[in-house]
Amino acid sequence: MNYQNLTKEILIALRGELNQRELSSKLGYQFNQVGKWEAGATLFHWQDFIKVCEVNSIPWRKHTEEIFLFHSTHDDQTLPLFQILCQFHGPLDFDDLAAALGKSRSSLQRLLQNQVKLDFVDALRLMDYRPYVLQSWLSRFVACDKLPSAAEKFERETLMLKSLLSLPFAPIVNAALRLDSYRALEKHSDQWVATQAGVSLLEARAALSKLVESGAVQKRNDTYIGLFQEITMLKVPEFRRVTQYLNESIAEKFRPDRATKPDLTNPSISATRVYPASHEASRAIADAIVEFHHKVSQILKSDRGKKTHVRAVVLHSLDMSILAESSVAAGVARPAVAENAPL
Repeated sequence: MNYQNLTKEILIALRGELNQRELSSKLGYQFNQVGKWEAGATLFHWQDFIKVCEVNSIPWRKHTEEIFLFHSTHDDQTLPLFQILCQFHGPLDFDDLAAALGKSRSSLQRLLQNQVKLDFVDALRLMDYRPYVLQSWLSRFVACDKLPSAAEKFERETLMLKSLLSLPFAPIVNAALRLDSYRALEKHSDQWVATQAGVSLLEARAALSKLVESGAVQKRNDTYIGLFQEITMLKVPEFRRVTQYLNESIAEKFRPDRATKPDLTNPSISATRVYPASHEASRAIADAIVEFHHKVSQILKSDRGKKTHVRAVVLHSLDMSILAESSVAAGVARPAVAENAPL
Protein backbone atom coordinates (compact mmCIF):
# COMPACT_ATOMS: atom_id res chain seq x y z
CA MET A 1 0.00 0.00 0.00
CA ASN A 2 1.23 3.50 -0.83
CA TYR A 3 1.20 5.15 2.59
CA GLN A 4 2.15 8.53 1.15
CA ASN A 5 -0.97 8.53 -1.03
CA LEU A 6 -2.98 7.33 1.95
CA THR A 7 -1.67 10.27 4.01
CA LYS A 8 -2.84 12.67 1.30
CA GLU A 9 -6.29 11.08 1.25
CA ILE A 10 -6.55 11.27 5.04
CA LEU A 11 -5.67 14.98 4.96
CA ILE A 12 -8.25 15.68 2.26
CA ALA A 13 -10.90 13.83 4.26
CA LEU A 14 -10.01 15.65 7.48
CA ARG A 15 -10.12 19.14 6.01
CA GLY A 16 -13.60 18.48 4.60
CA GLU A 17 -15.02 21.61 2.96
CA LEU A 18 -11.96 23.71 3.79
CA ASN A 19 -9.45 24.24 0.99
CA GLN A 20 -5.72 23.83 1.56
CA ARG A 21 -5.04 27.52 2.27
CA GLU A 22 -7.99 27.83 4.67
CA LEU A 23 -6.81 24.88 6.76
CA SER A 24 -3.22 26.19 6.63
CA SER A 25 -4.47 29.51 8.02
CA LYS A 26 -6.43 27.78 10.81
CA LEU A 27 -3.26 25.91 11.74
CA GLY A 28 -1.39 29.24 12.03
CA TYR A 29 0.69 29.03 8.84
CA GLN A 30 1.17 32.07 6.60
CA PHE A 31 1.54 29.94 3.48
CA ASN A 32 -0.03 26.84 1.97
CA GLN A 33 1.53 24.28 4.33
CA VAL A 34 -1.33 21.80 3.85
CA GLY A 35 -0.76 21.88 0.07
CA LYS A 36 2.90 21.01 0.64
CA TRP A 37 1.93 18.12 2.90
CA GLU A 38 -0.57 16.75 0.40
CA ALA A 39 1.95 17.07 -2.43
CA GLY A 40 4.61 15.30 -0.37
CA ALA A 41 6.91 18.33 -0.66
CA THR A 42 7.36 18.49 3.13
CA LEU A 43 7.08 15.75 5.72
CA PHE A 44 3.81 15.34 7.59
CA HIS A 45 4.53 14.27 11.17
CA TRP A 46 2.37 12.72 13.87
CA GLN A 47 2.38 16.08 15.68
CA ASP A 48 1.02 17.74 12.53
CA PHE A 49 -1.81 15.21 12.46
CA ILE A 50 -2.64 16.13 16.06
CA LYS A 51 -2.81 19.83 15.13
CA VAL A 52 -5.16 19.11 12.22
CA CYS A 53 -7.42 17.08 14.51
CA GLU A 54 -7.44 19.74 17.21
CA VAL A 55 -8.43 22.62 14.90
CA ASN A 56 -11.26 20.39 13.63
CA SER A 57 -12.32 19.41 17.19
CA ILE A 58 -11.58 15.73 16.57
CA PRO A 59 -10.85 13.83 19.84
CA TRP A 60 -7.66 12.22 18.53
CA ARG A 61 -6.37 11.34 22.02
CA LYS A 62 -9.56 9.53 23.06
CA HIS A 63 -9.70 7.54 19.81
CA THR A 64 -6.03 6.58 19.98
CA GLU A 65 -6.11 5.59 23.63
CA GLU A 66 -9.22 3.45 23.15
CA ILE A 67 -7.85 1.58 20.14
CA PHE A 68 -4.35 0.98 21.53
CA LEU A 69 -5.43 0.38 25.14
CA PHE A 70 -3.30 3.19 26.48
CA HIS A 71 -4.30 5.55 29.29
CA SER A 72 -2.44 8.84 29.80
CA THR A 73 -2.67 10.49 33.19
CA HIS A 74 -2.24 14.04 31.88
CA ASP A 75 -4.15 15.28 28.83
CA ASP A 76 -1.58 18.00 28.18
CA GLN A 77 1.19 15.46 27.61
CA THR A 78 2.12 14.40 24.08
CA LEU A 79 1.34 10.76 23.42
CA PRO A 80 4.57 8.89 22.56
CA LEU A 81 2.83 7.05 19.73
CA PHE A 82 5.82 4.99 18.57
CA GLN A 83 6.31 3.56 22.06
CA ILE A 84 2.58 2.98 22.45
CA LEU A 85 2.35 1.09 19.15
CA CYS A 86 5.38 -1.05 19.98
CA GLN A 87 3.81 -1.92 23.33
CA PHE A 88 0.43 -2.61 21.73
CA HIS A 89 1.87 -5.06 19.20
CA GLY A 90 3.80 -6.85 21.92
CA PRO A 91 7.42 -7.95 21.56
CA LEU A 92 8.64 -6.98 18.08
CA ASP A 93 11.78 -8.14 16.35
CA PHE A 94 13.82 -4.95 15.88
CA ASP A 95 15.38 -6.19 12.64
CA ASP A 96 11.98 -7.07 11.18
CA LEU A 97 10.58 -3.72 12.29
CA ALA A 98 13.55 -1.84 10.80
CA ALA A 99 13.02 -3.65 7.49
CA ALA A 100 9.26 -2.95 7.53
CA LEU A 101 9.80 0.77 8.14
CA GLY A 102 12.92 1.07 5.98
CA LYS A 103 14.93 2.46 8.89
CA SER A 104 18.10 1.58 10.77
CA ARG A 105 18.11 0.16 14.28
CA SER A 106 19.64 3.42 15.55
CA SER A 107 16.75 5.38 14.01
CA LEU A 108 14.28 3.13 15.80
CA GLN A 109 16.12 3.65 19.08
CA ARG A 110 15.85 7.44 18.66
CA LEU A 111 12.12 7.07 17.99
CA LEU A 112 11.70 4.91 21.08
CA GLN A 113 13.51 7.54 23.15
CA ASN A 114 11.35 10.29 21.62
CA GLN A 115 14.44 12.08 20.31
CA VAL A 116 13.07 12.61 16.78
CA LYS A 117 9.67 13.36 15.31
CA LEU A 118 7.59 10.42 14.10
CA ASP A 119 6.66 10.64 10.42
CA PHE A 120 2.95 10.06 9.95
CA VAL A 121 3.72 7.57 7.15
CA ASP A 122 5.78 5.51 9.60
CA ALA A 123 2.93 5.65 12.12
CA LEU A 124 0.60 4.24 9.46
CA ARG A 125 3.10 1.51 8.56
CA LEU A 126 3.50 0.50 12.19
CA MET A 127 -0.25 0.41 12.77
CA ASP A 128 -0.49 -1.78 9.68
CA TYR A 129 2.04 -4.25 11.10
CA ARG A 130 -0.85 -6.64 11.74
CA PRO A 131 -4.14 -7.00 9.89
CA TYR A 132 -7.12 -4.78 10.74
CA VAL A 133 -5.32 -2.53 13.28
CA LEU A 134 -4.82 0.42 10.93
CA GLN A 135 -8.35 0.15 9.59
CA SER A 136 -9.79 0.02 13.10
CA TRP A 137 -7.93 3.20 14.11
CA LEU A 138 -8.58 5.16 10.92
CA SER A 139 -12.30 4.43 11.01
CA ARG A 140 -12.50 6.64 14.12
CA PHE A 141 -11.35 9.66 12.09
CA VAL A 142 -12.58 9.27 8.53
CA ALA A 143 -14.89 7.09 6.47
CA CYS A 144 -12.59 4.39 5.15
CA ASP A 145 -14.51 4.28 1.85
CA LYS A 146 -13.04 7.75 1.18
CA LEU A 147 -9.52 6.28 1.16
CA PRO A 148 -9.07 4.65 -2.28
CA SER A 149 -5.43 3.75 -1.59
CA ALA A 150 -6.55 1.39 1.17
CA ALA A 151 -9.98 0.35 -0.11
CA GLU A 152 -8.99 -3.04 -1.56
CA LYS A 153 -6.78 -3.96 1.39
CA PHE A 154 -9.38 -2.92 3.98
CA GLU A 155 -12.13 -4.79 2.15
CA ARG A 156 -10.00 -7.93 2.07
CA GLU A 157 -9.13 -7.61 5.77
CA THR A 158 -12.75 -7.06 6.73
CA LEU A 159 -13.85 -10.10 4.76
CA MET A 160 -11.15 -12.20 6.38
CA LEU A 161 -11.91 -11.05 9.92
CA LYS A 162 -15.70 -11.21 9.72
CA SER A 163 -15.60 -14.57 7.99
CA LEU A 164 -13.07 -15.93 10.47
CA LEU A 165 -15.12 -14.79 13.45
CA SER A 166 -18.40 -16.14 12.07
CA LEU A 167 -17.32 -19.46 13.59
CA PRO A 168 -15.97 -18.75 17.09
CA PHE A 169 -13.76 -21.85 17.09
CA ALA A 170 -12.11 -21.01 13.74
CA PRO A 171 -9.23 -19.02 15.36
CA ILE A 172 -8.51 -22.06 17.56
CA VAL A 173 -8.41 -24.39 14.54
CA ASN A 174 -6.14 -21.82 12.86
CA ALA A 175 -3.73 -22.09 15.81
CA ALA A 176 -3.75 -25.90 15.57
CA LEU A 177 -2.56 -25.67 11.96
CA ARG A 178 0.56 -23.82 13.13
CA LEU A 179 1.66 -26.55 15.52
CA ASP A 180 4.95 -28.28 14.79
CA SER A 181 3.19 -31.55 15.46
CA TYR A 182 0.72 -30.77 12.65
CA ARG A 183 3.55 -30.08 10.22
CA ALA A 184 5.11 -33.39 11.25
CA LEU A 185 2.04 -35.35 10.13
CA GLU A 186 2.56 -37.45 7.04
CA LYS A 187 -0.92 -36.46 5.89
CA HIS A 188 -3.51 -33.96 7.04
CA SER A 189 -6.14 -35.34 9.41
CA ASP A 190 -9.37 -33.50 10.16
CA GLN A 191 -9.79 -35.62 13.27
CA TRP A 192 -6.30 -34.74 14.53
CA VAL A 193 -7.05 -31.03 14.13
CA ALA A 194 -10.42 -31.45 15.83
CA THR A 195 -8.80 -33.15 18.82
CA GLN A 196 -6.11 -30.49 19.20
CA ALA A 197 -8.66 -27.67 18.92
CA GLY A 198 -11.13 -29.35 21.27
CA VAL A 199 -13.96 -29.28 18.73
CA SER A 200 -16.07 -31.86 16.95
CA LEU A 201 -15.08 -33.29 13.58
CA LEU A 202 -17.89 -31.38 11.84
CA GLU A 203 -16.81 -28.14 13.53
CA ALA A 204 -13.18 -28.68 12.48
CA ARG A 205 -14.21 -29.22 8.86
CA ALA A 206 -16.47 -26.16 8.90
CA ALA A 207 -13.66 -24.06 10.38
CA LEU A 208 -11.13 -25.26 7.80
CA SER A 209 -13.52 -24.38 5.00
CA LYS A 210 -14.14 -20.93 6.50
CA LEU A 211 -10.41 -20.29 7.02
CA VAL A 212 -9.69 -21.04 3.36
CA GLU A 213 -12.66 -18.92 2.24
CA SER A 214 -11.51 -15.97 4.35
CA GLY A 215 -7.93 -16.10 3.03
CA ALA A 216 -6.42 -16.75 6.45
CA VAL A 217 -5.32 -20.23 5.33
CA GLN A 218 -4.31 -21.79 2.03
CA LYS A 219 -4.72 -25.42 1.08
CA ARG A 220 -1.69 -26.85 -0.69
CA ASN A 221 -2.03 -30.40 -1.89
CA ASP A 222 -3.46 -32.14 1.19
CA THR A 223 -2.04 -29.72 3.79
CA TYR A 224 -3.26 -26.40 5.19
CA ILE A 225 -0.84 -23.49 5.52
CA GLY A 226 -1.65 -20.59 7.88
CA LEU A 227 -0.92 -17.18 6.32
CA PHE A 228 -1.14 -15.12 9.52
CA GLN A 229 0.86 -15.84 12.65
CA GLU A 230 -1.26 -13.51 14.74
CA ILE A 231 -4.33 -11.40 14.07
CA THR A 232 -4.92 -8.61 16.56
CA MET A 233 -8.62 -8.71 17.47
CA LEU A 234 -8.79 -6.14 20.24
CA LYS A 235 -11.67 -3.70 19.92
CA VAL A 236 -13.41 -5.97 17.40
CA PRO A 237 -16.94 -6.55 18.80
CA GLU A 238 -17.36 -9.83 16.91
CA PHE A 239 -14.38 -11.27 18.78
CA ARG A 240 -16.62 -11.47 21.84
CA ARG A 241 -18.12 -14.55 20.20
CA VAL A 242 -14.73 -16.26 20.57
CA THR A 243 -14.51 -15.15 24.19
CA GLN A 244 -18.07 -16.38 24.84
CA TYR A 245 -17.31 -19.72 23.18
CA LEU A 246 -14.18 -20.20 25.29
CA ASN A 247 -15.95 -19.17 28.49
CA GLU A 248 -18.79 -21.62 27.91
CA SER A 249 -16.35 -24.40 27.05
CA ILE A 250 -14.24 -23.68 30.13
CA ALA A 251 -17.32 -23.56 32.35
CA GLU A 252 -18.30 -27.02 31.14
CA LYS A 253 -14.81 -28.45 31.72
CA PHE A 254 -14.34 -26.76 35.10
CA ARG A 255 -17.62 -27.83 36.70
CA PRO A 256 -17.07 -28.04 40.47
CA ASP A 257 -18.49 -31.57 40.55
CA ARG A 258 -16.12 -32.79 37.87
CA ALA A 259 -12.89 -34.52 38.83
CA THR A 260 -9.77 -32.82 37.50
CA LYS A 261 -6.72 -34.55 36.11
CA PRO A 262 -3.73 -32.25 36.68
CA ASP A 263 -1.08 -32.38 33.98
CA LEU A 264 2.14 -30.91 35.33
CA THR A 265 3.73 -30.81 31.88
CA ASN A 266 0.87 -28.92 30.22
CA PRO A 267 -0.95 -27.35 33.19
CA SER A 268 -4.46 -25.99 32.75
CA ILE A 269 -5.48 -23.74 35.61
CA SER A 270 -8.30 -21.42 36.52
CA ALA A 271 -8.27 -18.68 39.16
CA THR A 272 -11.04 -16.31 40.21
CA ARG A 273 -10.92 -13.42 42.68
CA VAL A 274 -13.62 -10.90 43.59
CA TYR A 275 -12.67 -7.56 45.17
CA PRO A 276 -14.14 -4.16 46.01
CA ALA A 277 -12.17 -1.62 43.96
CA SER A 278 -11.84 2.08 43.18
CA HIS A 279 -11.75 3.64 39.71
CA GLU A 280 -7.98 4.01 40.06
CA ALA A 281 -7.48 0.36 41.02
CA SER A 282 -9.73 -0.79 38.16
CA ARG A 283 -7.61 1.17 35.68
CA ALA A 284 -4.42 -0.30 37.16
CA ILE A 285 -5.86 -3.84 36.91
CA ALA A 286 -6.71 -3.27 33.23
CA ASP A 287 -3.15 -2.05 32.61
CA ALA A 288 -1.80 -5.12 34.41
CA ILE A 289 -3.84 -7.43 32.15
CA VAL A 290 -2.44 -5.72 29.04
CA GLU A 291 1.06 -6.06 30.51
CA PHE A 292 0.37 -9.74 31.25
CA HIS A 293 -0.60 -10.40 27.62
CA HIS A 294 2.62 -8.72 26.50
CA LYS A 295 4.56 -10.98 28.85
CA VAL A 296 2.74 -14.01 27.41
CA SER A 297 3.67 -12.80 23.90
CA GLN A 298 7.31 -12.55 24.99
CA ILE A 299 7.21 -16.08 26.44
CA LEU A 300 5.75 -17.45 23.21
CA LYS A 301 8.20 -15.47 21.08
CA SER A 302 11.08 -16.99 23.06
CA ASP A 303 9.57 -20.49 22.91
CA ARG A 304 12.10 -22.75 21.19
CA GLY A 305 10.37 -26.04 22.01
CA LYS A 306 8.22 -27.97 19.58
CA LYS A 307 4.70 -26.59 19.44
CA THR A 308 2.59 -29.57 20.46
CA HIS A 309 -0.73 -28.13 21.67
CA VAL A 310 -3.00 -25.10 21.46
CA ARG A 311 -3.28 -22.96 24.60
CA ALA A 312 -6.10 -20.47 25.24
CA VAL A 313 -5.50 -17.69 27.76
CA VAL A 314 -8.69 -15.94 28.92
CA LEU A 315 -8.65 -13.12 31.48
CA HIS A 316 -11.50 -10.94 32.72
CA SER A 317 -11.73 -7.85 34.85
CA LEU A 318 -15.44 -7.09 35.18
CA ASP A 319 -17.54 -4.37 36.74
CA MET A 320 -20.21 -6.66 38.11
CA SER A 321 -22.92 -4.02 37.62
CA ILE A 322 -22.62 -4.83 33.91
CA LEU A 323 -24.25 -8.19 34.62
CA ALA A 324 -27.16 -6.53 36.40
CA GLU A 325 -27.61 -4.03 33.56
CA SER A 326 -27.64 -6.75 30.92
CA SER A 327 -30.14 -8.82 32.90
CA VAL A 328 -32.51 -5.88 33.35
CA ALA A 329 -32.16 -4.84 29.69
CA ALA A 330 -32.97 -8.35 28.54
CA GLY A 331 -35.77 -8.78 31.02
CA VAL A 332 -33.98 -11.70 32.64
CA ALA A 333 -34.61 -12.42 36.29
CA ARG A 334 -31.94 -14.12 38.32
CA PRO A 335 -32.98 -17.44 39.88
CA ALA A 336 -34.05 -17.08 43.48
CA VAL A 337 -31.81 -18.57 46.15
CA ALA A 338 -33.61 -20.09 49.13
CA GLU A 339 -32.56 -19.01 52.61
CA ASN A 340 -29.87 -21.20 54.13
CA ALA A 341 -29.29 -22.84 50.75
CA PRO A 342 -25.71 -24.17 50.34
CA LEU A 343 -23.51 -21.90 48.23
